Amino acid sequence: MKAGRSAPRWAGSCKRWARIFPRGRRPSGSIHRAWLELKATFTGHGRHAILASCEYGEDAIQKAYESALSGEHLPEYLSTIVLQEKTELRAVHDEIRALRDQAA
Repeated sequence: MKAGRSAPRWAGSCKRWARIFPRGRRPSGSIHRAWLELKATFTGHGRHAILASCEYGEDAIQKAYESALSGEHLPEYLSTIVLQEKTELRAVHDEIRALRDQAA
């Protein structure tokens, strides 16, 4: 995945900004994982269902990036990095959607 290659760009910035952003898992993430497990129990682990769940996760990632970009606390140099990452992850999202559509 392209996005993984940009990790060094984030390294220094993440250390400086880590104190601002919360760490750990969020309750909403735990609830989502539990929902996916419950849903899989009843609908199965078919290719389409798995890819639809992946796309849902990618949608959530896009919203998180949009939220980060809309905030006033992000310096311009980080906004540039976040926007580039968002763009690269959007391509991954679109690829997952295309695979999901093929599996339908």
